[in-house]
Amino acid sequence: MLDAPPSPAGLVSEQAFELPQEPLAAGGMALVYQARDRRLPREVILKRPRTHASDGEALELEMRAEFQHRLETEALILSRLQHPSIVTIYEMGRGRDGAPFCVLERVEGRSLREILADLAETEEGLGKPSTRDRIELLSNVLAIGEALACAHDRGIVHRDVNPNNILIGPHGEATLIDWGLAKDLHADGGVEDRALPLDQGPSDGSATIIAGTPPYVCLEQALGKPAHPSYDVYSLGATLYHVVAGRPPFGDDSPVSYLARLVEGERPPPAAPRDPELSGIIDRAMAARVEDRFTAAELVRALKEYLTGDLVFSHRYSLTGRLGRWVRKRRAAAVAIAAVVLALVFAAVAWSVINERAERTARRAAEARSRAAARVAAAETRAAEEARRTAAAERARAEALATAALKDLEARRAQEEADRADKNSQAYKQLKLVADRKRREADEARAVADEQAAEAARQAHEARAAAAAAHAEAERTRREAEETVSEISHERDQALADRAQAERERDEALADRAQAERERDDALAGRQRAEAERDQALADRQRLEEERARLLERIRRLEDQLGRPAPGPPQQPPPPPDPGDEPEPAGAPPPRWTPAVDPAPSWAPSGRGG
Repeated sequence: MLDAPPSPAGLVSEQAFELPQEPLAAGGMALVYQARDRRLPREVILKRPRTHASDGEALELEMRAEFQHRLETEALILSRLQHPSIVTIYEMGRGRDGAPFCVLERVEGRSLREILADLAETEEGLGKPSTRDRIELLSNVLAIGEALACAHDRGIVHRDVNPNNILIGPHGEATLIDWGLAKDLHADGGVEDRALPLDQGPSDGSATIIAGTPPYVCLEQALGKPAHPSYDVYSLGATLYHVVAGRPPFGDDSPVSYLARLVEGERPPPAAPRDPELSGIIDRAMAARVEDRFTAAELVRALKEYLTGDLVFSHRYSLTGRLGRWVRKRRAAAVAIAAVVLALVFAAVAWSVINERAERTARRAAEARSRAAARVAAAETRAAEEARRTAAAERARAEALATAALKDLEARRAQEEADRADKNSQAYKQLKLVADRKRREADEARAVADEQAAEAARQAHEARAAAAAAHAEAERTRREAEETVSEISHERDQALADRAQAERERDEALADRAQAERERDDALAGRQRAEAERDQALADRQRLEEERARLLERIRRLEDQLGRPAPGPPQQPPPPPDPGDEPEPAGAPPPRWTPAVDPAPSWAPSGRGG
């Protein structure tokens, strides 16, 4: 443990802490130690201003005074900020050389830069981007944005927001550290900002120019213009670009090349070409003009709207874009509506198909009935024609038979007259000729009548056959019509059953939609309850922090009252022994505290310290 003389009244001394000889990290202006508080069983971070350069050469008094002033300014700024994502300052002390030091909260976790580097190696091994892991980091960036909004409300600008100064805890909590370059806009005066030479700054993305770290600094800040809250917004936008794109803006350019790009007005490519909404948020946060950038509160609002699926107020959406966002945000309702729409479309299509089938069947039945009626009418017409022909043949046969009978009667009379006359007389000969002629005519008439009767019989037979065929055709057509009507009735019943099924499916879809809406309402209510519980937890944490601060202040006042030195040469009382420590032998040198070697410390400061 380092020897430390008594501190001035009101300030804690280094003797209250167990300090290792070697610092945990060395920044441009301060040294950072992981110490143990002797008074309370906790690990803390102790930050002291530099007194020597990295090569061991003592710094000029002016430079040392500037570093001490910056440390005191950082302590005053942190004492005004109370936020879960801002590192907490416990107290301020003064060493034996009169230089101040800060006692800060020890934040467990890894820096965002280390997480992004590991993620890049994983993506390189998989051969594809880990988009989900990168999107999950947006909530951490959102928490840092809320911390900056809190600081800006109090007139404080961080001026060095970058992945090195963002720590992600084991449970996903994000903390913004290293407020050594912070600026209080309400304070008057201050020391002049100094810059590291651009060709001598570290190449790990932590080189500081005036105030800020390329490539996370805007042009105005790089040129040393007065601090403005928009500088932090630009830096957070560049950090967000690194998270989404997997690389800083303009890649791994040197600080000189990066500044040249800014001066020329060059813009980096979109961080997420396939996500214009997120790319638009980052582009506006990194706008070239100060007045075009978000405020920290607006950036937080835009990120919240993006992460919750709401429409981002700063983005202009097309109709399809709005619809897509609405669907992504209300998946249950969208699924229910899609199911209802599909059911309605299916019902409409089914109803259309059923109607078309019914109309087609009705047309077929009507055509069948028309054909049957036409066939029956044709058969009846043919039967009537055959009946007329048969009647005409019967009449002709009757007439022929009548003529034959008349001729036969005349022949018999002539024969009788011939029999009565003298066979040798001339009259007998004439009468016999007449009788023979009339008999021949009668025979001819009888033959003609027989032929006509045969023809009439043949025609009557053909007419009866045609009538029978017509009646058979009509009967077959009637049966086909009856079968068609039966088929139509069956199809109609099937159509009615399909319609009833479609209506049942529509009712089920409507019930599913109502259930989805109820589940959505329950989810929204649960989310509101969770947010209320979170707000209550934050309020409880803030109240506990305030009570702890008051308790520490009371302890400090009691220590000042009980441990104030008597007049004369200042004497430092020996530190109280720890309960678990062994008694030290007389004359033994003070024990030295050696930190455990940890390849991945839980607190990773930037190049200037936490």
